[in-house]
Amino acid sequence: MAVPLEKLTEIDYDILEFIHNRKEASKAEIISKFQNHEATEFRLTNLTQQRTRLSSLGYYSVEIPNYVYELTKSQIKPHPYPPPPVFEEITGIGVYSLTNDGKKVIEDYLTNKRISLRKQRVEWLRYGITTLISIIALILSILAFMASTSSQNRTANDYHNQDMNSNSYEIIGREN
Repeated sequence: MAVPLEKLTEIDYDILEFIHNRKEASKAEIISKFQNHEATEFRLTNLTQQRTRLSSLGYYSVEIPNYVYELTKSQIKPHPYPPPPVFEEITGIGVYSLTNDGKKVIEDYLTNKRISLRKQRVEWLRYGITTLISIIALILSILAFMASTSSQNRTANDYHNQDMNSNSYEIIGREN
């Protein structure tokens, strides 16, 4: 069953990205890369199929494209001369590559992923800067409060000490 673009899942994109990064990958490499081997094989099969529709004019049109195709022997080793006009069975060799639609889909996905990560980094940076500014402002206000409280205490203590000293002079002066 062919998979429409809007129904591609994260694992489908991971398979496409794996093939994209290697240019070509064997079925064994693709399946061994992911944990659930049966599901990966099923998804790979779905990614290689396309859905066509017969138009009213008798032409086939592609409703859902395939994103991956299996290479054949003739695609690996081109004939040095044109092959004879005998129709031979075309069988895949178990090596997969991306179709043009597959390349477009994975490039769009990777671009959107990079843009999303960039936006996320900007948000975290913006959040981090505002939090840092708030913390610095809080620390400065605490320091300013402590300094003003300390200077008020010193002033009060100085006034109290001065008051006591003047009282002691008065008391001493009266005694004399």
